[in-house]
Amino acid sequence: MIRYLMPNERNLARDLWEKIFVEDSPRFLDAYEEIKRDNVILADLEDGKAAAMLQCNPYSIVQGHGRPGHAHYIVGVSTLPEMRHQHRMTLLLEHALKDLNAAGEPFAFLMPADEAIYTPFDFVTVFQMDFAQSTQIDGAFDWTPGQETTEDEAPHRAGTMEITLQKARPAGDAVLATLANDILTKRADVFCRRSMSYFRSLRREMQSENGEIFWVFGQMLGEDEASMLGYLAAWPGEDTDEGRRPAAIREIVCKQEAAVRQALQISPADERPLIMVRMLSPEAFLAPVCSPEPMALLLCVEDDILTETAGWYYWEIGEEDSVLKPLSTTESEEAEDLFTRIQTLSTENPQAKVDNLADIVEKSVDCPEFCAIKDDLPYDKGTLGGYAVQGVWKTTAAELTAWRFGRKKIGELEKVNRRGRIFISELV
Repeated sequence: MIRYLMPNERNLARDLWEKIFVEDSPRFLDAYEEIKRDNVILADLEDGKAAAMLQCNPYSIVQGHGRPGHAHYIVGVSTLPEMRHQHRMTLLLEHALKDLNAAGEPFAFLMPADEAIYTPFDFVTVFQMDFAQSTQIDGAFDWTPGQETTEDEAPHRAGTMEITLQKARPAGDAVLATLANDILTKRADVFCRRSMSYFRSLRREMQSENGEIFWVFGQMLGEDEASMLGYLAAWPGEDTDEGRRPAAIREIVCKQEAAVRQALQISPADERPLIMVRMLSPEAFLAPVCSPEPMALLLCVEDDILTETAGWYYWEIGEEDSVLKPLSTTESEEAEDLFTRIQTLSTENPQAKVDNLADIVEKSVDCPEFCAIKDDLPYDKGTLGGYAVQGVWKTTAAELTAWRFGRKKIGELEKVNRRGRIFISELV
């Protein structure tokens, strides 16, 4: 039976988690359960236990031009070994994706153990997390205000700037959130919004594994005071049989980040987890897309999982955002016929190099059939919406996701600002 667990059933999820993710300590799981009380757990129950499950953790996001929204991070995807290869996870993922789409969310994201598991569900790899390492910050984990500064805690220099770290205190989380959001707005179009709640959860999670959040301060030589540049979250280095392992940096959000990385000798980690994204609601997913030259397309989305989102849309792309309007049955039939005619004639007339509506409108094509199509185009302003229709595009949910986040090029849409720069460092 597939259903969401009630609050008094969350122990079933922990039982399964402990069996599958044996590397996670009880201390970490205690912290996880404390900070993720607002998540939902979808499970396949059998004989009073969770045979399979996934958890959906909510995040406040910003995507494109400061547009606020919500998205869920899918985590804890697991099945009991003896229950595998029975399509349980397929049903759970499809169930969760349909529910998140029904809520109007733009996308879901996850960190895959194996990309091949999720590509059949139209997840696309769009980001590699900015995990890093440093041999210069171990002293900051033990230092507290008032202690005598040792060589390990002394300022680190990059050119004429000195960089120092201090353990971040909860009283400063509001100021830090404002600074971090300002930095991320300049760095990315899509990111999880920082807040006091965000840092409270991050601190609890990091400390469950002996990690910390640090304020990063910078001071130019000759200046009287240092200014806050941002923060980094890290775990301390460890002694291993192979030698000293550097401190691991989970995320760093700073102004003048190049100088900070140079001063702290920060380098990329050997392993940097991937983030995969799956489009949900096309209307919400494409809303941030804009164009310096307003335009419109007839767009067909093919989606074998979220079949309720599949079909033809009128896509109006303005200077600041986009609007998608589902076409009626009659309009969809006309759009499909138009797409088929263009594809057929392009195949039969390769010398014309016409593969979209804009080519037919803009090029002089010596072909009676093309001229007939041009006469039938809903091209004049106001025919379907506020802008002239300039293209017909049929694509899959995965291709659309790849295009939005810069992983795929579509010729006639390269002048469009897809607002797909992404920065995601969340783990749980």
